[in-house]
Amino acid sequence: MKQALIVIQLLFLSSLLFISCKKNEDPSPVEKIIGVWNFEKTVNFTALNGILNYDTAYAVMGDYLEFRTDAKVYSRISGVYDTATYSFLGNNKIIFNTDTTFINELTDSKLTYEVSRYNSALDFYEITSYFSR
Repeated sequence: MKQALIVIQLLFLSSLLFISCKKNEDPSPVEKIIGVWNFEKTVNFTALNGILNYDTAYAVMGDYLEFRTDAKVYSRISGVYDTATYSFLGNNKIIFNTDTTFINELTDSKLTYEVSRYNSALDFYEITSYFSR
């Protein structure tokens, strides 16, 4: 009887350990990005022949990106509609057609990504785009 009680207690403790160790699976970037994102602004930082330029372009009402599960992204930016393909390179890069962007932030409500190209210290561009939902 004493052995049966010990076995029952061990089984109970084992089941408690199993139940308390639940899996915490965060959605992947691919899952997080699916859906419609409202365009907010683009910040441009450029240098051409050593002349620096910094400007911000704000969204026009109705501008968006829509990532779909078929690896296509539909957009309306500054009133211009476009469709492109997209894929992920790791967890922090999105490839639009052939352009690679670096994801600065991706949450349930914010998406920020950056495209940059450096030819030299005097000739480069960085474009950061901001979206929300």
